[in-house]
Amino acid sequence: MRYVARRLLLFVPTLVGASILIFVLLRLVPGDIAEILVYQTGSEASAIQQKQIRQIRAELGLDRPVVVQYLDWLGGALRGDFGRSYMQKRPVADILRERVPRSLELALLTILIALVWAVPLGVVSAVRQNTWADYLVRVLSISGLSLPIFFTGVLVLYLLVRLFGWLPPLEFVSFTVSPVENLKNNTFMKVWLRE
Repeated sequence: MRYVARRLLLFVPTLVGASILIFVLLRLVPGDIAEILVYQTGSEASAIQQKQIRQIRAELGLDRPVVVQYLDWLGGALRGDFGRSYMQKRPVADILRERVPRSLELALLTILIALVWAVPLGVVSAVRQNTWADYLVRVLSISGLSLPIFFTGVLVLYLLVRLFGWLPPLEFVSFTVSPVENLKNNTFMKVWLRE
């Protein structure tokens, strides 16, 4: 219990430290969002573009010191106001409300699928210790952990498309709206149902 309490107490400073690090690193990257937005047209720098850059910086608060920017952002984040997305023209909180449930669903399905594979393979490895089956399971496990996730993700999608003719759905249906449609859009359910 003490271990869990200590971990929960370390969670807040870790979160604040990570936010400071990310905030500072984003400010160290050459260029800023104002220049990117103005110069994306590809035209030469002009006085009008410099005025637009100054206007966007003032609008986003980028003309203030970094410490003030961070404290302003942190105060808003503690109130649940993460600002507005300049590209999507809507509050970041709305974007998070839309995307966090999808990410949680994906994480839950990943854990379930991993358990379906891991428990039987672990049992085989334990029962057949130091046999060819154990060595095969070890090689598969270490290979799975060693490969970068972006590579295995692309590989899984490629194999599902080539072997089963499955194409990813173009629209998302929430589990709370229609559980059946949501599961039909799921990669592995699509394979198992063979629609």
